[in-house]
Amino acid sequence: MNCIKHPEVVAVSKCVECGAGLCSECVKVSEYRRDNKPFCRDCNFNLINELLRDDTKAKKWLLAKLIANALFIVLGTIVLLGGGDPIFAVVVIALGGIPTAWKLFSPSKEEKWENKIDDAVAEYKGTGSGFFNSIIRFFIRVLFTVVVGAIAAPILLIVNIVKFVKCNNRIKGYEDELANFADI
Repeated sequence: MNCIKHPEVVAVSKCVECGAGLCSECVKVSEYRRDNKPFCRDCNFNLINELLRDDTKAKKWLLAKLIANALFIVLGTIVLLGGGDPIFAVVVIALGGIPTAWKLFSPSKEEKWENKIDDAVAEYKGTGSGFFNSIIRFFIRVLFTVVVGAIAAPILLIVNIVKFVKCNNRIKGYEDELANFADI
């Protein structure tokens, strides 16, 4: 088998993706590898395009999260500095961190089953209402979510800014790699 790009040269390896033959030069210049095995030029190109597409979507989502998070922080700060109710200001700021805080306080599948069993036992013994216990757990979860959301919002803003910058740098790197394909 000969190299797919250099048909006059004997292949020393195969593309891990498509199985095309690769000479030692093509193995050396392969941008990406899987299990330390090279990709051919076309598969490198396709992989870079796929990574670029994924990171472009991620960048848009990060930008939307950044804007929403910053908006809630700014609005809450305006309410607080404008002499408004501090609790309302904290709730407004918390809106930027609530999705993350809500996930943080989401019970696992095991905890959900344990809660259902505890509720059933309490109802069976007549020591309490399963429905009432569920409502109490929900309100406690909402309270913790708002408090943690207010703390998490500025931290999430910083984390998302860092993620956005890293994602943007990766996109620029992929675009540079694609531009190099025109030179090869």
